[in-house]
Amino acid sequence: MFIVSDILSLLPASNAGVRPQLEIGRTIPPEVQEYLQENTQISGPTMIYIPRHCGCPFPERDLHHLYAILSHNLSAFESSRAQIFVLPHARTSKACQDWFDLVFAAAAAKNDSELDSSRQQRVKDFFHVVPDPAPRRTLAKALSFGTLDFSGLFSRKPLSDAWNLRKTGIKNRDTAAGSNRWLEHGAIWISSEDEGSVVKWVEKPAYANTECDWMKGWKQVGLQI
Repeated sequence: MFIVSDILSLLPASNAGVRPQLEIGRTIPPEVQEYLQENTQISGPTMIYIPRHCGCPFPERDLHHLYAILSHNLSAFESSRAQIFVLPHARTSKACQDWFDLVFAAAAAKNDSELDSSRQQRVKDFFHVVPDPAPRRTLAKALSFGTLDFSGLFSRKPLSDAWNLRKTGIKNRDTAAGSNRWLEHGAIWISSEDEGSVVKWVEKPAYANTECDWMKGWKQVGLQI
């Protein structure tokens, strides 16, 4: 079953419906904002994270690093009411949530040597998982995230970085049904409601292995970390 999902994840994905690049200083599309606010009110500085396919090692690396940043700066993030929306894509919402729970638990175990369950929950409370069901992936497309070209996925650096991650214990997991390896990843930072809830920073890497500059993004929305 998972071998089939891995093979299907390599099928070409459509760029139909991908919106133009978001502009700094403008708001995100209203339909996306409304959908996100069904989960929680957007009030403090916000990051929208569009990960690669469920099972890829690179978003797991990203969540390890995000966990460390949040854990080391809990007071700053809590006082600012910061939040992170994660938009994984798979055929079912359950598969998206299961993937997040699995990689978050791995990140917590690696970054929290004391296994402080209270601290882990405080970090997890920043995250809101909003599944973006495959194959339509309407939220990511509305935020201008489409597909990678061939070199973005199969050039030397992505492949070598994936191999190097294996040495740290982060490796490919089973690909969730419906997840696609060709889809772009990245992050969008939005200012707090008091500052207009406008786009302050966008990162959309051209290569599958490239990690966003998390610290720069958070500083763009006013966090002193």
